Amino acid sequence: MEPSFDWQLGEDAPLPFDHPDCEACARWLVDNLTQRNTAFIRLTSPIFQGDNTSARSWLSEENANLWSLILEERSTSVKLAVNRGECKMQNPTALRNHTQRKIVGAVICELLESGALSLPDPNAKTLVTGLR
Repeated sequence: MEPSFDWQLGEDAPLPFDHPDCEACARWLVDNLTQRNTAFIRLTSPIFQGDNTSARSWLSEENANLWSLILEERSTSVKLAVNRGECKMQNPTALRNHTQRKIVGAVICELLESGALSLPDPNAKTLVTGLR
């Protein structure tokens, strides 16, 4: 996958943006969001805030950073999913790197923006009202 946005991702990640592991991890994470993760994104991402039409895009550094926070929290779940064969990522240890998590966050943003991924319907489950 080639990025459509000029992401400022840094140089110290073990895997580049277009590495298949980045997309595999991105897809698994969005497909396996917890209610708390979904609530966090909906409460904090600029895409869901107010009437600002310029914020109606997933393609932003802020959104990539939000996804990297979720990925940091869920990194153990990703590793377990890889071990069980549920996530096609080959190198989950790369997620120890902050820049790598932000790259996966940027991949998530690109996939959401293109329509290749979508967030779970908030009405399909009871949303968590508090984040802790």
